Amino acid sequence: MPSRVALLFPPTTDPRAPRLPLPWLAATLRGAGVATSLHDLDILGLLALLRPEALRAAGEVVRRKARARAGDSIRRLARLSESIPERIEGAIGAFRDLGRFLDPHDRTASRDLMLDALDLVSAASPRPVRYSIETMGYDVEGVDPTRFADLVRVTGDPEANLFREFWETEVFPGLAREAPEVVGVSISVRQQLLPGLMLARSLRARGHFVVIGGNLFTRFAGRLAELPEFFDVFADAVVVYEGETAILELLARREGGRDLAGVPNLLSRDGRRVRVGPCHV
Repeated sequence: MPSRVALLFPPTTDPRAPRLPLPWLAATLRGAGVATSLHDLDILGLLALLRPEALRAAGEVVRRKARARAGDSIRRLARLSESIPERIEGAIGAFRDLGRFLDPHDRTASRDLMLDALDLVSAASPRPVRYSIETMGYDVEGVDPTRFADLVRVTGDPEANLFREFWETEVFPGLAREAPEVVGVSISVRQQLLPGLMLARSLRARGHFVVIGGNLFTRFAGRLAELPEFFDVFADAVVVYEGETAILELLARREGGRDLAGVPNLLSRDGRRVRVGPCHV
């Protein structure tokens, strides 16, 4: 077996409720003797955007935009931009202190401040982006995530990626030091699609062997089987349905230099077509 696997959970879901599939998969891999690291980039990405220094930089951009145009939303955020960086750590603290969390007024005020902070970060983006943990979404203006051409275009645009600086300064260097043989990216819900594919594409461009899994792609297994171009851009392989059997077999074959044909639940490119492994549940 390869000595190391990294499992990444991208933004954007509800950061208060970490999902269990990746910890379960990590337990399976570790039980088989594979050193496995877990990276919850959902909560870590959120906290990176909410750092006071990041919010101050976003505030400067929004105030410049407010001076250039008179939209009500931008003007409101410009007014708030001076105070948000000073108050954000206190707001985050309300979700880490039981007494404050159980105070409905404190919790609501803290949550509203966090939502304003994310609106500030979104408004400062060079390209119109909307990231929110209220209705859980990451949307880029003019992008239809059901169109493959749009996905290819937007995931290659650094100006559409709010997490770019965090990934490039912290996540990617950490993975380079870790040097995993395989990097798994779990995309469970549609709100993760854009940041998840941005992450997978960036990792692949850096030379990692990238495997995408998660419930969202299981739903579209039939469509992926007809889209070999997906594997040129985003992933070396996709695991649909359960991943435990698939990932262990994939690791064994890669270590032995063997072909991936027949790996259960695995989709990968084979020349001009997509090779689909047998279904295992």
